Amino acid sequence: MKPWFSLALGVLIKSALIFLACSLCSWWAYSMSTKIRSGRYSTAEALVLVLELACIVMLLLVPIEVLAPFIHRRNSRFVLSFAVFGESFLMLLLYVALVWWWRDRWTVSRGLSEYAAFGPPVGHVNAQFFAEFDGIAFIVGVAPLCGSIGRSPCTIRPKQTIRRRY
Repeated sequence: MKPWFSLALGVLIKSALIFLACSLCSWWAYSMSTKIRSGRYSTAEALVLVLELACIVMLLLVPIEVLAPFIHRRNSRFVLSFAVFGESFLMLLLYVALVWWWRDRWTVSRGLSEYAAFGPPVGHVNAQFFAEFDGIAFIVGVAPLCGSIGRSPCTIRPKQTIRRRY
């Protein structure tokens, strides 16, 4: 098997795992079933919101999964898995901090839409998951569990070539 193909396959598998884990963790951490029963969301709306958040998290974490083995090349798998966990968790904390920072700097003169208040690209999703104290659920429930996916045994590792001396 070609090295680039195995790396691409590993990235694809890891992306699917991150997406699935974030979807399940977000559903659990934000008690979406309870919000559906209370009438705040329909099942379809809750599912779309959770999948949108999972896409955002996946886009944040996949570069770490791809670059970490090259950055931490000399480390063992054990050290690499903890480095990926730490970097993933830190990336998600920075994302929450950026959303809260944007929200803190928001004024009415910027507009009253969710996009103006919670960040232009993904304001609607951020508004649903980070309004009031809901960001704490992300930090406590979603970030550690999604970051721990990087600690899985299938951590992507670039193929190392053995040089022979003649």
